[in-house]
Amino acid sequence: MIGVVVGLGRWLVGAAWAVALAIGVVGPLLVRAAWEGRAELVAADEAAAAGRVDLEIVHLGRAARWRVPIAGHDEAAIARLLAIGAATEGSEAGSQTALAAYREARAALLVTRVGAVGDREALGLANRRIAALMAAQEMAFGTDLSGRGAAEAYHLALLERAG
Repeated sequence: MIGVVVGLGRWLVGAAWAVALAIGVVGPLLVRAAWEGRAELVAADEAAAAGRVDLEIVHLGRAARWRVPIAGHDEAAIARLLAIGAATEGSEAGSQTALAAYREARAALLVTRVGAVGDREALGLANRRIAALMAAQEMAFGTDLSGRGAAEAYHLALLERAG
């Protein structure tokens, strides 16, 4: 009986050390990711205030890549990227900005996936908007990469397959 108690005690001490080690390693990584993500959101705010949408998109993409499930900065960054895309895609000059924003959101969603994409709805929206903008570009340039007059469906299929 004493041997069982001693064995159980050693197991508990070993388990406690394993938990402490995991917290000591993972904890600082999570804190760093949350800190860096928030810093990138602040940089995006500063770029937006300066009227630099291009830099805002870059910083929002970085913020979204510092993904921490409980921090929330990555979801805010994705939402802002999608909002920039929606706000700028109406004009010819803005379509390039919209395309950059949607592509940045898509890239951030794909690069931070662990097993599955965190926000499938946002990825689907980004894919659809990228496909529509690419099809509009093809129409403006008089090209047809699909070879059958279905540019938007063609691009959407490529985006969904790659994702």
